[in-house]
Amino acid sequence: MNKTDIVRKIYENSDKKIPMKDLDLIVEKTFDLISEVIQQGKEVQISGFGSFSLPEKVTKPLIKIRKVVNPKK
Repeated sequence: MNKTDIVRKIYENSDKKIPMKDLDLIVEKTFDLISEVIQQGKEVQISGFGSFSLPEKVTKPLIKIRKVVNPKK
C-alpha cells in the first residue's frame, strides 16, 4: 500500500466529505512530521497503529551516495 492508496481509502471511508486533494495534503504532512521527529532521534507512537524510530545502532548508511558520470564528456 502506498500513499495514494491510503488517501483513496480514507476518502472512500469518509463519505467523500473531504476533498481528495485536502486528504492528500493531510497524509503528506503527517508523514513529513513523523519523518522530522524520527530524524531528531525521537520516537513516534501512534496508539492503535504503531511506533516509529531509528535503530540505536545503524550498521549500514541510511543513504547511498553514488557518483554519476556523464558518458558524453
